[in-house]
Parts: sequence; C-alpha cells; structure tokens
Amino acid sequence: MSYARAAAAGPGTTTLQDEHLPVQVRLGYGAGSLATGMFSTVPAILLLFYCTEVLHVPAGWAALIVLLPKAWSVAWDPIVGSLSDRAASLRGLLITGATGVVACFALLFAGPWHGVLAAGVWAGCCYFGLATFYSLYAVPYVSLPARRVRSDTARARLVSGRMVFAMLGVLAGAGVAPVIVQLGATPRAGYRLMGCCLALACALAMIAPIRALKSLPPPRRQAAPTGAPMDSQSIRLPDQLRTVLASRQLRALLLSYLLQLTASGILSAAAPYEVTYIFRRPAGDTGLALGLLLVATTLSIPLWAALARHYGERRALTGAVLGYAAATCLLGAAILGPVPWPQAVGLFVLIGLPFGGLQVLPFIISARIIARDGGGVAEGALTGLWTASEKLGLAFGPTITGAAFAVFGGLQSQGLRILLMLLPAGLVLLSLRFAPAAPSPAPGLSRIEGTP
Repeated sequence: MSYARAAAAGPGTTTLQDEHLPVQVRLGYGAGSLATGMFSTVPAILLLFYCTEVLHVPAGWAALIVLLPKAWSVAWDPIVGSLSDRAASLRGLLITGATGVVACFALLFAGPWHGVLAAGVWAGCCYFGLATFYSLYAVPYVSLPARRVRSDTARARLVSGRMVFAMLGVLAGAGVAPVIVQLGATPRAGYRLMGCCLALACALAMIAPIRALKSLPPPRRQAAPTGAPMDSQSIRLPDQLRTVLASRQLRALLLSYLLQLTASGILSAAAPYEVTYIFRRPAGDTGLALGLLLVATTLSIPLWAALARHYGERRALTGAVLGYAAATCLLGAAILGPVPWPQAVGLFVLIGLPFGGLQVLPFIISARIIARDGGGVAEGALTGLWTASEKLGLAFGPTITGAAFAVFGGLQSQGLRILLMLLPAGLVLLSLRFAPAAPSPAPGLSRIEGTP
C-alpha cells in the first residue's frame, strides 16, 4: 500500500508496514547528503591547514575562525528547528539555505586579499555565513524522515540511504578535495579551484531533495488534548527544549557523541600536518590516507549494524570505541617513529574499521531513545539540538589541534606528537562513561495514531 492509500484508510488503521516510498524518492532525498557530507568534511579537514599554511594566519586566530561559527550553531540550530516546525512549507528554507551555502563555500577558499588580517577576516566571515546558511538547509532536511514518514520500515530505509550518500560525500570531501587543490598552479589557486568545483557539484546535489519534497507524504500533525490536530505555530521553543532535555539518556548520548566527534576531529585536522611534515609526502596524499580510511568506514557500517542487532547496541559501541582507541594509538606511535609511508596508510585504513561503528551506532541508539522519550516534541527542534552537538564536536577537534600547535609550536615538538597520539584515544574512551544503554522500544509502535 502506498502512503497515499495508507493515509486514506482512516485514523488508527494504518500499520507501520503499509507505507512505501518509491526508489526515486529515496534516491532524491539521499542525494542531498552528498552536499552536507562535503560541506561539513572539507572545512573540518582543510580549513585550519588553509588558514595557517596558505593564508599565513596565526594558529590561534585560525582556531577561533574554526570554533566561533560552530559555537554559534549551538544556539542557531535549535532556533532553525523551531522555525521549520512553524513553517507552512520547508521549500523556502531549503532553497535559501542551499543558495547561501554554495555561495559562502566558494567564497571561503577564494579570498582576494594577501594581507594576513584581511585574509583572516575574509575567511572568518565566509565560514560564519556558511555555518548559518548550512543550518537553514541541514536542519529541515535531516528532519524530513521524522516529519514526513510514518512507517518505521520506510523511515529506516530513507535514513539508511541518506547515510550512504553522506559517507560518499565525506569520502569525496576528504579524498577528492586535496587532489583538486594539487591541480592549481599555486596553493591559493588550488584552493580556489577546489572551492568552486565542489560548490557546483553540491549545488546540483542539493536540488534533488527539494524536488523530492512534493513526492513525500504530507506532514504529520500531533494531536492536541482535545483530539484536534495541533497547530505547530503554538509550540514554543522553550517547551520543546525542556521536553528534549528531560530525557537523561538523550543528554548522555549527546555528550558521548560530542566526545567521539571531538576525537575524530583532532585526528582529521592533524592529518594534513602529519602527512606533509612527518611522512614527507605531497599534500595530495592526505586525500589518499583519509580516503582509504573512509572507504574502510563505509564498508564496515553494515558489519557494525549487524553486530548491534546480535549483541546489542551498547556492546557493539564498546567494541568500536576500544578498536578506535587502539588504532589511533598505533598511528600516534607511528608518528613518533616515524614508520614508512605504506605502513602509515595501513594504519589509517585500520582506524576506518572501528570508525564505521562510531558513525552508525549513535544514530541507532538515538532513534530508540527518541522513539521512547521524544513524544510531544517537535521534530525540527529535536533535530536542531542533535545537529548542533554534531557541529560543536566537529569544531572542537580542529580548535584543540590549532591550540596545541600554538602552544607547542609545531610537529617538531615531541610533546605535541605524544598529545596527538593519546588525546583522541582518551576522549573516545571517556565517551563510554556517558554512552547510555539502548532503551527498549516505545509502547504502541505497532500502529500509527491519527492522520495528517
């Protein structure tokens, strides 16, 4: 039964297995994550290096350029989520966000001035604009499955497809972007070429979900105490956030995921420096190392999902955390050596295997928590809180790396090399202290209550 026929069956009569979304709709929606994956990955990996090594901005300034827009997103994302809950249509938000993101991303790596101060101000303003417009697109986009799909099975297919596209976007951002930079006659020209090429590709990808909107089921409306559909404009942001934060397990998961993202952000931000100055390789080899890491990540995601089904999400997450900590320590030991380049590449691949678990398992656990504790909370505000924690974690990694470079003075310092070996492992191990056990499914999930 299609979603249109299922909705026509009447209140309380549609089972969760009835809904079906055409393949072209799932592909159209998922394609948007090619763009979100690239837009989030390229600055996390290359922006700090671009600011310090190409624009010659001091490391402390560069760390602030990376951190401040992400810190702004912590407040901005939930607000955008609330706006999207109140909006009659998400199309305007998606178009505005996509247009701004594409423009700011291209301009970020195309600074016209050569002065250090001017270059730093340009990069900071463009990155702040990128973060602001990215929220206008990403928050309503990520909330679409919860907002527009009723069936657990159909929603899972939609989200899993988005994760595949997101990993492909991350892979392209980490693997292709450094290669494009190498094609430029100068470093500045290479970064400008990379920014324009990826902005154009992402613009095409971001059009697909906007076109798919009309083919998705209509928005769900939560029932008010009287039984009538609730007007989303009557839901206030403080009430939404109060309800979300009332879940102890959700708060714990957000903190745990934040630590994991910070650990992976330190590793990715330090990778260009390690490849260039420790292993004495061309800058383009950063793309090779991180690209192979992400290939291993993508291939391992189904394995971690299967382990979660058989042994439980918490046990699977513990295995992923222990594996990631051990693999990052091995890479840190290789930096102290250093080991030959082929062995270093093998260690990046090894890191990718447990990293697949860190990518998929928090989303599995969060889906269960939201199903149990998220009733009565607007989908957009909840999504905004989750994406805010993601952005903050991705910002903390490069910021801590930049601050460490400012304190120690560079990779010639043995203390900095030891820090880069131990800190990611320590943070990801600490995340286990807060990771919640997976909750049991919420009662009453066998049927859909109410109609659009």
